[in-house]
Amino acid sequence: MKQNITVCIGRQYGSGGRKVGELVAKKLGVTCYDKLLIQEAARKSGMNENFLKKNDERLTDAILPFSGNCFADAADMGNLFYSAGETAYAAEKEAILTIAEKESSVIIGRCASSILAGREGTLSVFLYADEESRIARIAQRNGLSHHAARERMEKVDRMRRRYFDFYSMTDWGKPESYDLMLSTSALGTQGAADV
Repeated sequence: MKQNITVCIGRQYGSGGRKVGELVAKKLGVTCYDKLLIQEAARKSGMNENFLKKNDERLTDAILPFSGNCFADAADMGNLFYSAGETAYAAEKEAILTIAEKESSVIIGRCASSILAGREGTLSVFLYADEESRIARIAQRNGLSHHAARERMEKVDRMRRRYFDFYSMTDWGKPESYDLMLSTSALGTQGAADV
């Protein structure tokens, strides 16, 4: 039986991760799962796709005001552990495991490197780039000013780090968490895909 290959791509916002993933998938003749993963998770779980999109790679804040009513507070604590973000993560995790089992693929983000850690045939890659390259890519792609692009970059990176660090047993963007780290500033998206 042929071993499926899964390339998991973690990335800084604006580093070109989606483009690299698409190029790698095309070279390998496999599917690239990024937004397509949400559709697969919705199909498999029976959840609403818009619900999954809204809660994709997001954490629910863990700070709850306690009312003093032990029954209401217990219900709020239950909602914390079974939040919309947790429900979306569980659906995406199941979709990632199913995809890795049935086909070779490229999976962008969503803690795939942690979910598939130790699985034979998995390559975990983290893409990064210098700040100015990332800001320029974000500004051009989204029609933003330099300042607005920088703010978006910092916000999205904070969200990705919090999400990954919450659900994973490793740290986002740290060398020990990946098999390979590549700079798209140095290599370009095509060069990173070639590697």
